[in-house]
Amino acid sequence: MLNLYTLSTLASIFFTVFLLLGIVVQIMRLFFLRSQHEFFVPKLVLVNEILLLFHFLFSSFLISSTNHLFFSGIIGLFFERLRFLSLAPLILSVVCAFIYKERRHMINVLFLLPILLFWNTALFSAFFLSCNFLLVMSISFLFSKEWENSKRSVTLLSIKETTDLLSDGILYGDSKGKILIENRTMVLLSQTVELNPIRNTEAFWEQLQKLQNSADMTVRMLDNKLLLRLRNKGSWMISYEKLTLQKKSYTQILALDISDEDLLNKEIEDTNDTLEITGKEISEEIKNIETLAHERAILQMKIQVHDMLGQRLSILHQFLENIDTPGDISQLKPLLLDLNTAIKTNSRKASVSGRLLALKESFEAAGLTIHMVGSLPEDTDISGVFIETLRECATNAIRHAGAKNIYATLSEETSDYLLSVRNDGGLPSKIKKEGGGITGMRYRAREWGGHLEIITNPAFQVVLSIPKTKKEHKND
Repeated sequence: MLNLYTLSTLASIFFTVFLLLGIVVQIMRLFFLRSQHEFFVPKLVLVNEILLLFHFLFSSFLISSTNHLFFSGIIGLFFERLRFLSLAPLILSVVCAFIYKERRHMINVLFLLPILLFWNTALFSAFFLSCNFLLVMSISFLFSKEWENSKRSVTLLSIKETTDLLSDGILYGDSKGKILIENRTMVLLSQTVELNPIRNTEAFWEQLQKLQNSADMTVRMLDNKLLLRLRNKGSWMISYEKLTLQKKSYTQILALDISDEDLLNKEIEDTNDTLEITGKEISEEIKNIETLAHERAILQMKIQVHDMLGQRLSILHQFLENIDTPGDISQLKPLLLDLNTAIKTNSRKASVSGRLLALKESFEAAGLTIHMVGSLPEDTDISGVFIETLRECATNAIRHAGAKNIYATLSEETSDYLLSVRNDGGLPSKIKKEGGGITGMRYRAREWGGHLEIITNPAFQVVLSIPKTKKEHKND
């Protein structure tokens, strides 16, 4: 310690001022650590920092007294006897380093220990000044780091600022409902629905549950969630939940802005409603189609029965007009019996050649010969239409014209199949009203997208044209 008396006045002033700066820095550190409520600073660490402050005071008094800067040399001897006070921050730094595993406490030990070890040696002055210098530099650097970290760390103010930037509402309360965190969005939402100021989370949730539908708002409860649709303010899904963190209970109320999702769901609901209505309409249309198909099948059967009966009645009439002996009556039995078999034979499922042969044989038995020029189309459906048309023409030729011969011409154009039928019977004196036979022929023609024309001058002639693309017409 006696080495300090040999220091020059300038050196004593420098180190005294430097230590005083260290005292100021340490005092600022203590106030700063106490002001950081977001970070827990152990009391043992705070006590250690206070003891370090007293070490700086002791060191500055010691330097200034040994050179009579502020105090006399006798006072310096008094401070010299207090040197063992530096043991307190030394020992406490060792304890803090052991408990909290922080490197800065060991640095304090490294700088304080040489001062006490070399107190009565020739090197005391060098160790005393250099260790205090380094100790002041250490706490200054540490204070700057603590200051920078506080700017980057999360504080209550930064949490508030961050939550206020969120587009969703946030509200947290303790077990008694006391507000801990609320952001600006939640406050504005409560004002929009005209609720009382938020003072308690439980009371606020009860107010939300009592909301009623109005012209500007629709309310819908979904378990522990509340769906709010506000006119020109979007849609909000508000949830209520109890949380437990570190054995403490908290209340969480979140208001999520689901305007886009709700709009999409509304469009989906509208689309589903439209699909449901369309489905019902389609079901009705299917029923109508089934009814039309049933009526169509009945109409086709009526036409077919009409054609078969007309053919047989015409042939029967010819037999009765020309019968010579009673034995000829036996030839009439096939015409009078088993109409069902005849219909099946002449149905669309039967072969075209078989139907045409049966047609010719039936009318030849009645004295009418069918002469054909050309071939039936390869399409069996169109060929069937031509055969049925030829049957009706032959029946009408017997019944109305007394014909003995039928002349059928089959031809083909670029886009149509043609059937022309004429007979050698008499020409009607006047045009009669079309009966069921001609109506049936026109029906078949329309069914296949074709056209039936009746020509009476210069001779009676029936012309049927069916397009080759008949299936498209039929499907339509």
